[in-house]
Amino acid sequence: MKYFFLIINLTFFQLVVKSQTKAIITASVITTNDYIVNICEPINGYYNIENIVTKKNDNMPLSKTNKHIKKEIFIERSSVISVIFLNAQRTEFINRCELLLMPGDSINIEFNLQIDGPQWAKYTGSNAEGHKLFNKINYVPIEKFTGIFNALNQFTKDKNEKFYFENIENVLSSYSNQFDSLLKRNLITKSYKYFMDLNFKILLFEEAGSKLLRYSNGSSSIPFETRKNIIEKFFEMTPATNIEINSLYLSTLYMNFYYDYLACKSFKIPFIDNVIEKNKNIFINEKNIIVNKFLIPTAYIKNRQIQEDLWALNLLTIYSVYRGELSEPSIEQFLDIFPNSKWEKYLRPQLAKFSKVEKVEYKLQNEIKFINTIKDIVSLGNLIKSLPPKKAIFIDIWATWCAPCIRAFAYNQQLDSFLIAMNIEKLYISIDNKKNLENWKKSTNKYSLGGYHYLANEYLINDIKKISGTEKEYGMRIPRYMIVDNSGKIINTDANSPSDFENLKLQLGGINLNNN
Repeated sequence: MKYFFLIINLTFFQLVVKSQTKAIITASVITTNDYIVNICEPINGYYNIENIVTKKNDNMPLSKTNKHIKKEIFIERSSVISVIFLNAQRTEFINRCELLLMPGDSINIEFNLQIDGPQWAKYTGSNAEGHKLFNKINYVPIEKFTGIFNALNQFTKDKNEKFYFENIENVLSSYSNQFDSLLKRNLITKSYKYFMDLNFKILLFEEAGSKLLRYSNGSSSIPFETRKNIIEKFFEMTPATNIEINSLYLSTLYMNFYYDYLACKSFKIPFIDNVIEKNKNIFINEKNIIVNKFLIPTAYIKNRQIQEDLWALNLLTIYSVYRGELSEPSIEQFLDIFPNSKWEKYLRPQLAKFSKVEKVEYKLQNEIKFINTIKDIVSLGNLIKSLPPKKAIFIDIWATWCAPCIRAFAYNQQLDSFLIAMNIEKLYISIDNKKNLENWKKSTNKYSLGGYHYLANEYLINDIKKISGTEKEYGMRIPRYMIVDNSGKIINTDANSPSDFENLKLQLGGINLNNN
């Protein structure tokens, strides 16, 4: 009888624990089109950034007659969950939000897919005001790093380590204080505030510190010992080995930053660029293996479980971001190093998913032409004037790191044929950092981007934001498309994507009608 009660008690305890780890997301969607929504659960306890399907029911269809979502998520600890909307026909990215969920949370969201901006989602339930603020700050991710960029620029000039740290802490406080205000009004819990602070630390420290690990005209002038002191202080304040960060937003970047730094120390090399400049022969598990350059720092991780996890997470990212860099043998290599890995069931589908996009046939119809100027072009008007006169222009604003931008290139074949027939020029404006110059040029050839190309500077980017009316509230998202008529007037600052060709064709057809 005693054992019977023990079994009942244990079963009850397991049910209680399981209910405590469950978070519930419910949502209603305002839409006139068909979409797929993917609620990305943590993958093996790590933040799921790559839209990796973890269960059969992860991808939920939405339509005019089916506008409601309910998802139960079992989480062991506080986790950031991505809610991603895709076009049902083309699986093209539409919009996303992030939720910092605690075990036991229940959140309801009303999504309006006809609105662009943070106000597209309205939250009620657990920590609703926190979700609203987090997504407003994060709506254009690069915007929140402006203070970090400014601090680094100042640091490269004055080399004042103490002042640099003060600037970084001020940037961190500017975000933390906003959540302090919510906590004081009991609009978020103490636990939510703690993990949100931790989330911003790993985001901002990674952005500030990883730039010191990469060679550039600025950081190359800072002595390694100075950079080392700063980087080690970041890890002292927020250890990359803290398991609490694993399921937070973009946590893998922070972990990679840590092991990149350890690789530099191990090789006694001042910049990670020198470590990952090419593939390398590495002795692992008593085997001599050629390791892809992006994975070299991971190959030297001493903790076997962390090495397996981070290696797999990096493979998943490389498949989707640097398509063509890796193929099926990279999975076989991984399984040779980590037999019977729990990651195998995610790796093969991820490779298949993004290999499919790479196989889209595209014949280059226009020459690739880079716009070179003695002086930087600081306004969109001046950039337009540098192109052939009295010709309409279709502008594609993108970046090499922007996966939705790259996916849209698969639809260039029909678009470019139409542009040539209509005598419309094509202009690609990249917002990549200038240190990414070579990769930018390689990508234009890799994706057969016929047309004019320009790598935007900060002033041009700010001018585009001003023209598109997106700079005040939340900044500019990419990809973004614009249409310029043959008089040089911008007549559409937010045109349809090439994937929505029929509607885009109507927008482009209006150019000649307006200007003949």
